[in-house]
Amino acid sequence: MVFPEICVRPQLFETPAVPDVAFLRFLSLMATHDWHKTPVIVNFKNDMTHADIAVSKADFTEKRKAFSLMSIITHFDAASHWTRSGPLSVILKRPCLLAKVSLNTVETARLSGRTFDSETIFRPPASDDWDCLIYLKPIVSARRHEVLDLPVDIVAAL
Repeated sequence: MVFPEICVRPQLFETPAVPDVAFLRFLSLMATHDWHKTPVIVNFKNDMTHADIAVSKADFTEKRKAFSLMSIITHFDAASHWTRSGPLSVILKRPCLLAKVSLNTVETARLSGRTFDSETIFRPPASDDWDCLIYLKPIVSARRHEVLDLPVDIVAAL
């Protein structure tokens, strides 16, 4: 439900025409949105008037503790059932941090003028950053064909 906000929000940009732009806008939203103070308002087909949006924002501010940390408001309901029970703060921080780092990686590559491989942002960071790692046998993974860096022995087994 976060992604439609990128496509229907007319204030900043036109609807993204290519997936890359849409994905970068999604990363930007996740990285910069203040989830503690502001809900994401998805206004499909402009069904919500400016007055409805103002009332929803005021209601959100007034009853902030009743809403989950990641709140999405649509014209269907005042507090969307998509986010009524979560996520917890510690869980929301991780995708927001990943979005921020990924966006920074993309911007750094583009500003430096070097060719950017989009798969870079989907690779895990150095293993020094983790307390523990779980290694799975690739051969028993049903989605092993979707791995970014497929080992040669696995390719032969497919």
